[in-house]
Amino acid sequence: MESCGFPSFVNHQLPTANRQRAFTLIEVLVAALVITLGASASFALAQRTLSFTADAAFRFEASYLAQEGMEIARNIRDANFLKIHKGQGGAWTDGLTESGCSGGCQADYTQNSLGAYQDTFLGFSNGWYSYDEAGTDSLYKRKITVTQQGGDVLEVEVEVTWQERGRSHSVKAAGELYNWLSP
Repeated sequence: MESCGFPSFVNHQLPTANRQRAFTLIEVLVAALVITLGASASFALAQRTLSFTADAAFRFEASYLAQEGMEIARNIRDANFLKIHKGQGGAWTDGLTESGCSGGCQADYTQNSLGAYQDTFLGFSNGWYSYDEAGTDSLYKRKITVTQQGGDVLEVEVEVTWQERGRSHSVKAAGELYNWLSP
């Protein structure tokens, strides 16, 4: 039996159940592909978010360490003002400019003067960062640079550096200290 000039096997159609089964299989494969792509994108987004969160935490901590470096220089200057005010002599720049820090300085909150930069890690012990050997090494190094800008002005720059996942990072803080105490 031929219709329209074609042999009968050409016009033969699949039964309806087989056509539906084939169509459903294609739908399932497409749906699986869409779900896989969506899950992959979600996973990549979550991974990047965690990476950015960790980076932000390191930067946040480094910025506090840089600010602490500024405060250390300010505290040394203020201690010098107290000595001068009490008649114990000295200059307002004692411990800030003559410490042989041509390549930068380092200090922590336990020290009353800046020392030459040793390119060592700050240690972490009992919630405090210091150069005390009792603490475990942290990720951070801090360099304090003091430059005399005039008789009554010191420029202080603090750079905190660290390495994370093979990348180098740094945070800088800068400010000026003034001789506001007139002897």
